Amino acid sequence: MDLGIAGKKAIVCGSSRGLGFACASALAQAGLKVTLSGRDRQSLLAATNQIIETRNKKVQIAIADIVYKPELAKITDFYKVAIAKHGLATKEFYSEEKWTSLLRKQNFKDIIIEDITINVASVLPEWIKLIKTNEHKLLPLYPKIFLTMLCKCLQYAADKKENSIFGYVIIRAKK
Repeated sequence: MDLGIAGKKAIVCGSSRGLGFACASALAQAGLKVTLSGRDRQSLLAATNQIIETRNKKVQIAIADIVYKPELAKITDFYKVAIAKHGLATKEFYSEEKWTSLLRKQNFKDIIIEDITINVASVLPEWIKLIKTNEHKLLPLYPKIFLTMLCKCLQYAADKKENSIFGYVIIRAKK
């Protein structure tokens, strides 16, 4: 069935699995230039490869991620990394170099990494406000000490901006 949308562009958020993946796959099949977006890097890469293999369509990915800047870290920053890893349920943070290497190994090209640290830092105070306002809803899920330390880490990133040990990036690549 021709939907009359071939050649158009679409970005599908949360497209590494479930309904988002199904939408991205169907749009690629309909001839759109699809950008997959998500937080889970391995699932996103797998979804991209699956669309390419099953639909024989070219797609691009856009990944929003936190990167670690070890060159700015001090020995006393270890707890910030531990809190961030726990809060984000990640085993490790990637650097821009590690992202580029991973994507090249997966045969992606036209890799663009855009630093959006300043943009994200400007909204972190709102995130802190949301956490504090909804603390009663979060306490059954997280200990009070964790929420307190998370707010301190977010405030640190907001205050330090581009000098924080954490940076925020959007990574785009084509396959």
